[in-house]
Amino acid sequence: MHGTVHTTTGPSHLSELSSTLTIGRPESTDGISVLPVILEADETSVDHSCASPSLYGCDIPLLNYLLQDLRVLMRRAAAGQVEISPHQSYAWDVHGLKRHTIVCDPDRLKTSFDVNIVGFFGDRRATSIGSASVDDVESKLHEEFRSYPGILSYSSAELVDDQWLDLVVHTDPDDREAWRGSKVHAHAVERLAPLMYHSVRIHNGYVLGGPIGSQSVILENTKYWDYDSDPVWHATRDLPRGAVGSVVEADGALLASAPIGRLDELVDEDVGSDVLEPPFA
Repeated sequence: MHGTVHTTTGPSHLSELSSTLTIGRPESTDGISVLPVILEADETSVDHSCASPSLYGCDIPLLNYLLQDLRVLMRRAAAGQVEISPHQSYAWDVHGLKRHTIVCDPDRLKTSFDVNIVGFFGDRRATSIGSASVDDVESKLHEEFRSYPGILSYSSAELVDDQWLDLVVHTDPDDREAWRGSKVHAHAVERLAPLMYHSVRIHNGYVLGGPIGSQSVILENTKYWDYDSDPVWHATRDLPRGAVGSVVEADGALLASAPIGRLDELVDEDVGSDVLEPPFA
């Protein structure tokens, strides 16, 4: 194994502010409501590249890539190779790129049932707020997972250029509404996100059979925020027939989704076996 795993009990400064938006809806900035633009499944916004349908071709494989970390951990737990306690945190690195998983409800994750997911992608600014402020917010958010039993797990992975990918697995769509009521979360979304990101996109979807199975992520909806626009541009896109892999099916037609940039440019050209077998001890 190339990675080094650490079992942690406290917060880790891995995903910067990414965890603040995994189950979020930044609907206002400085108290001003941002009404969403409704995008068709195959619609492209010329002035907002962050909402290009072509991004599905990269985002979905990356979400499945991160889901595999949780799958390996839960399969090892089911086989008795590792013991997991509720809200146990794992941190490790793969070729210098950090990874993080918090297992909130290991007993439920060991069973086969359909789960919901939220995937977060943010285009980080070169300069942002201080790390101490981010650490404090992230610590409080991770601790709040204990107050929301519908959240089953949280995972993050570092990409190149200090970019991060987040994945939350949860039981029911109502879990997202409950999480939005968090004051810590609301502060992070409304005040900190515009300072840290050029743009954000948040995917909602599901996985049939859950992490213990072998099905891929299916996306149903994506929300976008372009913080470089004045006023902030907010849009939403429903995918009535779902998005799987690198193809989006909309209104009976197949929409090809060629990724912007190659997947190996976002992660690592030689990630080795750590992609499929993270070094959980």
